[in-house]
Amino acid sequence: MFGGPQASAVAVETLEAFPFVDVVVRGEAEQTLPELLTALGCANGLAGVAGITFRRNGSVVCTRDSPVLPDLDRLPTPAYHLWPGIEKRRTIPLEVGRGCPFACPSAPPASSSGGVSASRLRHRVIEQMKALHQTYGTATFNLVHDTFTAVRAAGR
Repeated sequence: MFGGPQASAVAVETLEAFPFVDVVVRGEAEQTLPELLTALGCANGLAGVAGITFRRNGSVVCTRDSPVLPDLDRLPTPAYHLWPGIEKRRTIPLEVGRGCPFACPSAPPASSSGGVSASRLRHRVIEQMKALHQTYGTATFNLVHDTFTAVRAAGR
């Protein structure tokens, strides 16, 4: 199984080029992955799972896109306590946003969010930083966002 921005952008090509990949999870996986895992054990198969590309009878099948998560602050806090050696880490990555505010006509639809982006609230990110610093002593954070420094100009 593959996922992430690159695999999402070229899901069909990925399955055609790499026979060891069975499924590409396109876009955001928080809703798709649990549905996919459940579908693996069902007779109906994968066709009802939104946001995946897979092989069926030698052909590549793309299901409908899964919905974009509108509010990243509703996601549960990552289980940092399960990260072995986290207290020794100098830097911890924090997801602060996803997507792209632009709807570039040259970008394939699967590779972009169609002009949809979601960012976490600043005060929530700061609260998370404070909690991680207090719990693990971390003072440096890698702020992860697809287009962190992009600014969408008015009227564009």
